[in-house]
Amino acid sequence: MGRVKRSNALSRIFMRYVLVMLGSLVGLVIVAWLLLCLLISVGCIYPANYAEQKINEAYDTILRADKVTAEMIPALCDYVIFSENGEKIGGDLSEQYEQIAWNVAKYGNASGKYFYKVIVRENEYVVLQYRLTPQYHSAFLREHFIGPQNVMSIMSVIGAVAIIIIPSIRFGKESKSRCSLY
Repeated sequence: MGRVKRSNALSRIFMRYVLVMLGSLVGLVIVAWLLLCLLISVGCIYPANYAEQKINEAYDTILRADKVTAEMIPALCDYVIFSENGEKIGGDLSEQYEQIAWNVAKYGNASGKYFYKVIVRENEYVVLQYRLTPQYHSAFLREHFIGPQNVMSIMSVIGAVAIIIIPSIRFGKESKSRCSLY
């Protein structure tokens, strides 16, 4: 009979351990999500589609302008202006992406980590390059720090490891004291 009691005690300890783990991991996900929502709502982080929203707002201005200037280009976007025959007229887009931008302007296709929006103007194409990922409001953080989604992932992994290790040690000590064979 003593063995049955120990088995019951051990199964209760294990069930409590599993419930604590599941509850803690669900709590971690909820806290990470709420933190991201809070940082977005206070403006520390732009949502993933922020650049796209700003492009849609600036579209008519860029389309109807006599001359496209850098001030018209939305935040978080790089741009290039091509003539009808593909000559670069202006912009701040990195040279390595110019051919891709021209292909997008002419053929409408691209793949990779960047998205493109083409604004067809009279005698020229304005191609905007942007990413669909959350971005920091601070230009310094955008340049010198990993993206918010990566920070959240790293923090979640660290939190998950802590959630696994801390209760495991605690429940391990508890199970040893309750289910000692001697």
